[in-house]
Amino acid sequence: MVEFLERIGFTGQKMHQVLTRSPCLFSLNVSRTLEPKVSFLQSVLDPCLGVVVSNPESDKIVGTNLNFHKIAGKVISRQSLTTPVILNNPRVLSLSRNILVGLVKDVEGMGIEKGSKAFARAFLRLSKLNRDTVKVKLGNLRELGFTEEEVGILVKRYPQLLGASRDKLRQNFMFLVEEWKLPRNAILGNPAVLTYSFEKRLKPRLNAIRAFMMMNKSSEKAMSYPPGYYITMSDGDFHLKVLSRLPVAT
Repeated sequence: MVEFLERIGFTGQKMHQVLTRSPCLFSLNVSRTLEPKVSFLQSVLDPCLGVVVSNPESDKIVGTNLNFHKIAGKVISRQSLTTPVILNNPRVLSLSRNILVGLVKDVEGMGIEKGSKAFARAFLRLSKLNRDTVKVKLGNLRELGFTEEEVGILVKRYPQLLGASRDKLRQNFMFLVEEWKLPRNAILGNPAVLTYSFEKRLKPRLNAIRAFMMMNKSSEKAMSYPPGYYITMSDGDFHLKVLSRLPVAT
């Protein structure tokens, strides 16, 4: 087991992390179970990483390293997507092949390209949920009025949406559309806003902007950014561009 994990790029702390999170891996056969599953994951998440470690002079494969692949005879560095997926959810190696294939089909159904970082993020998120939960999560997005195609876009751009509760999504969506007057296209462009803290970000920032707009009529011209920009900007930028320009209460 240790030799196998080292061979696919897990050493030291990373190996300890994988085995601590999923000790059941010790009970799995390396050649019959783990190797085929890792190969399957690599074919989906890292389809370009065919030759992974090569001797530049002899052009002979000398080992296994997920950080290199070969294009037109040249060895090119490329960060593996399989490694972080296994590191974040080692349990994926204990899932049956049928489940893994089903997860791949689910992600492909969202219109996400194999081998992309978006595919790896969506696959990782889905691998932590059972199939029924995934259906419910996707249904929560449809309830907000998003089409099947739009749901795919949302999850592709921000797979973490699948971890948000129905109430959280609905509260943020309604507030963004009705109070912030945020266009649907803005939400599609940055789905992360559906998971922002309502009490610590969305509500207080809107109150600050309203206070700023009320200072005088000319303030409206000073607010030169679209609403979505004020929602997503860092706390430091928001303080500089909005809060610092408000009068200090005495």
